[in-house]
Amino acid sequence: MPLTKEQAVDIASRDLAGRLGLPSPDVTVAKTEDTQFPNGALGAPVEGEMAAMMMTPGWRIILRAEMNDYEYRANVKQVRLFRYKSANYKIYP
Repeated sequence: MPLTKEQAVDIASRDLAGRLGLPSPDVTVAKTEDTQFPNGALGAPVEGEMAAMMMTPGWRIILRAEMNDYEYRANVKQVRLFRYKSANYKIYP
């Protein structure tokens, strides 16, 4: 079943709260925007991953916690954490 933007934001928020050891209310949504990513990995491939080279629609999700911003990238099929501690992470599925 395809993800909605709201579901992707919820998955990202819960992931960040868990990573930082914070209660969920301490993670806020700073911004979400519709965008086009350069490939099937949403411009955030994990190490060793191959991605289809085609423009892929999705959402850029900026979350804020402890005065820092964190970028997640998502579309109807997946959610990824972008450049967290110098690496990308595939969160969902």
